[in-house]
Amino acid sequence: MRKAAVILIVTMILTSLFVTNISYGGEVDQEWTLIFYMGGDGNPDYISDAVDDDLEELRAVDIGDRVSIIVLADQKEVGDTRLIEIKDGELHEIPLSLVNASWGDELDMSSHHTLRDYVGWAKENYQAERYLLNLWGHGGGWRGMNLEDHTRLTLPDMSLALDNFYFDIIGFDSCTMGMFEVYYQLRNNAEIVIAAEKEVPLAGWPYTDILTVLKSEPGMNSTTLATVIVDEFVDWGSVYSGVSATLTAIETSRLPISELELYSSELQFVVPLYYEEIKLAWEETDSYTPFPHPRDLYHFSMNVHHNVESIRLREAGYELRDAINSSIVAHRVYSRNGDLENAHGLGIYLPSESVASEYDILDFGEHGWHAWLKRFTEPPEVIPDVEYEFSVLVQDEVIHLDFSHNLTDASVDIDVYLENERMERYSFLESQKSFNVSASPGHYKIEFYMIYDESLVGHAVEELFTNTSFAIVGDIDTTDEVLISIYNTRTGYWNNFTVYGGHYNIHLSVPGFCEPGDVLSATFLVDDTEVHRDVVVDGEYSVVDIQISEGIGYGFYLWILISQAFIVMMMALSYYKRKRRTELRTTQDQFNRFSFR
Repeated sequence: MRKAAVILIVTMILTSLFVTNISYGGEVDQEWTLIFYMGGDGNPDYISDAVDDDLEELRAVDIGDRVSIIVLADQKEVGDTRLIEIKDGELHEIPLSLVNASWGDELDMSSHHTLRDYVGWAKENYQAERYLLNLWGHGGGWRGMNLEDHTRLTLPDMSLALDNFYFDIIGFDSCTMGMFEVYYQLRNNAEIVIAAEKEVPLAGWPYTDILTVLKSEPGMNSTTLATVIVDEFVDWGSVYSGVSATLTAIETSRLPISELELYSSELQFVVPLYYEEIKLAWEETDSYTPFPHPRDLYHFSMNVHHNVESIRLREAGYELRDAINSSIVAHRVYSRNGDLENAHGLGIYLPSESVASEYDILDFGEHGWHAWLKRFTEPPEVIPDVEYEFSVLVQDEVIHLDFSHNLTDASVDIDVYLENERMERYSFLESQKSFNVSASPGHYKIEFYMIYDESLVGHAVEELFTNTSFAIVGDIDTTDEVLISIYNTRTGYWNNFTVYGGHYNIHLSVPGFCEPGDVLSATFLVDDTEVHRDVVVDGEYSVVDIQISEGIGYGFYLWILISQAFIVMMMALSYYKRKRRTELRTTQDQFNRFSFR
């Protein structure tokens, strides 16, 4: 009994010494609580030493009374797990039993139970207006984090641990965690997630610099703090790390989930016909680490855009890239040798040979990207012998469409776009069809899809303009018939018109026939006399002034006048390239510069 009483007294003393700042509810007077989960018990051993380095950085700033800093840290030795409050520039150890009475002095940091119990205790006892959870250690992208030697905290484990917990910011001071799958898994647990597409140098985030800024403005919101973290990390990396560095903060509510779903569907649709082109896009897309096969999603979609002509796929790519940009709170890149020139902040799992079985267990594994990956990584599908014809003819403000093909079980979709906006989609089960579409003035694209067994087996795109006219103005002093032939040297399209003599002032409109810059070969035939002139289309319409007189042997006088300016604008791809820093100054030793988490 005496021994038990002594233990009870010691426990009460320790509690009073180390937990005097704990708030058990009531009025919240803290602005931020920073919760660090540091797994340093892994290979190589130097990751353990980095724990001590970062703890020193954290205590270097007396953060004040409006911010709390709590750390659960584990290192390489047995029995060295510590629970620490950093206050007044000092490390105050707290008994682990306060979190969980069953805890000893060596915890499994890869266990979701450990993370769950710690986070719940920290949020309950260090209440604040806002919370940041920092997950620190070896990162493995969508596979999770190696926080213990030979064991892993997977993304589903993180979801189990953080279920019913919400943070203003979750940050990964870890390598290659900046992947779509990671952001998606934590979409219900944080407003903002911060991670890097590539390796993070061993020194990690510059905590002293970050806390110095936070101390000056402890009431800053989550967007501001996330931006501070990104800026301070890349600023530090450009000077001290000796390697390229990037970091990105994503607002999870704006993660482009529906846009990626549509893009995945379109990729899956076209890959049987365009496998080689998409494989080339994959080869051309930057990857910043060989494991776990991440590639920059934005860059990949750009390369697909250049290699595959499908309008539907390109439109889905436009929407995806715009949505990626909209989801980014902060993104910075320091590209030492141009190696991060195409880093846009969001990686994604993109293997070329097979999809890992563990990918199925992710929340993200249920979505269309997984289905597209399986189709892409399987052997290319055998396309049946396909013969098809597709033609477009424009006349008198009507688009004439014709197609035929040899597969009885195939279907056909035809999309009509005006000024890059789809007007209509026509679907047919026939193997041969002709139909007309009314055409107001504008820039048209007509896309033909031939579909067999839910796969694209035939594809064509025709582009045309219906707002450029060829006009004839003048006098034809003859009663004979005049035959006018017009031939477009670019498209091969031709048309004939017949007019009669007399005072003549008429526009012979050829919708879709020509566009600015085309050369039209015009031939005028009266009886056996033929006169030829070339006309360059430079505006909305070109004018040919004709003077025909019987008395002078049907001599022609031809001159061209550009009468109206007309500009045809193609929808421009908008994306933003960030400025890269080019100056490098290194002050740390070679070991710290080129080691990674």
